[in-house]
Amino acid sequence: MVLDATPRDTGGLIDRIGSLDVQLEKMGETNDLASHISDEEMIKALKKLTAKQNLVLTMIFSYGLSNKEIAAYFHESPQNISSIRKQALKKLRKHYMDEVYVRKEKSHCG
Repeated sequence: MVLDATPRDTGGLIDRIGSLDVQLEKMGETNDLASHISDEEMIKALKKLTAKQNLVLTMIFSYGLSNKEIAAYFHESPQNISSIRKQALKKLRKHYMDEVYVRKEKSHCG
């Protein structure tokens, strides 16, 4: 990996980020990640995320963007986006362990 090399596909990335701006402006509440999910517990868990965590997950899972593309959109490093993604997934996992798994365990134990 050469750190001072120019990216090969800058035009495609910039075009994709530009079209993402338009998509995100139109997105509103109806096109966020929760609108694609039918599981009520997952929707509750998504509501516990920060707006940025929710947007990052939406960009990853709804639009298929990479950490690098999202980082360019937010003018941040891909490592920071990766960290935001990991923290968001950790919150979702914790919600499921605390709310769903424990409830199922209690109902099966009597």
